[in-house]
Amino acid sequence: MSKTEKKSFESAIAFERGNLVLAIISLLIGGYLGQLIPPLVKKPLDPSYWPLWLLVASCVLLILGIGSFIIMASRFKHESKGTISKTLQLFDLVEETVSRQAALIPRNVIYKEMAKAFNEAESSISVVTVLAVNWEDEKRNWEPAISGTPYRDEFYDAIKNAINREDIMYERIWQVPSDKGNAALPLLFTDSVHREEYDLIQEFRKTNPHLARFMIASTITTASFILVDDKKLFFNIDIYNDDTKKMESPYMLFIKDAKGEVFKPLKGVIARFKPLRTSIPTADE
Repeated sequence: MSKTEKKSFESAIAFERGNLVLAIISLLIGGYLGQLIPPLVKKPLDPSYWPLWLLVASCVLLILGIGSFIIMASRFKHESKGTISKTLQLFDLVEETVSRQAALIPRNVIYKEMAKAFNEAESSISVVTVLAVNWEDEKRNWEPAISGTPYRDEFYDAIKNAINREDIMYERIWQVPSDKGNAALPLLFTDSVHREEYDLIQEFRKTNPHLARFMIASTITTASFILVDDKKLFFNIDIYNDDTKKMESPYMLFIKDAKGEVFKPLKGVIARFKPLRTSIPTADE
């Protein structure tokens, strides 16, 4: 039970106790009036009973006041329940809106957002990518971001910093067909950025094997994505360009869940990846 709900519940109990007390007081006053009225009825105009008449009138007014208070209190309790219920619903809506955000971000802007997420990471970064290759001729069919793309250098600097941090886990997983494990690395290393990332991970693992992981894994999903702290997801929107005959990612879908609950199934997917190679070459190979 939340603090607001608990307060509402306690208020309701307080109203019920108050109604009970007021009912008992009314009963006592009614009993007292039952003793006063009979003699007054016998001698209604006797001047000696006038003080009693005043007392009766005072008791009647008191009972009317108590009754009015009970009615108002009950109505207030009913309205308060409705108001509190609506307020709780509003809080839930606001909380859900604030804790979950989504945006489709163009490629020329996404590097800035990813760099920011990497630099602010608190516990983990998982980068999962489908290695885009035409496996018939074993050539990469991915159109990499050209040099000069806004914030591209800042993003790769953020990757390097993340790999070397001793307070977060960095894992890099490349998905390939199950029979292409041996062919994957030479194709991957045709991009110098990916080779540098691999070398940095291997170097960092020498002293911190539990904080970095590189894997060539069998494809279990067609999705390429980045998950930061189990709360921020960058999801590639891949499109095949008929003119260049290459895959491009003009957009990335960014989804944020402040509670870290939405992406729990995705963590299960990441845990299913198993390395295709029993040995990973060293940085010198």
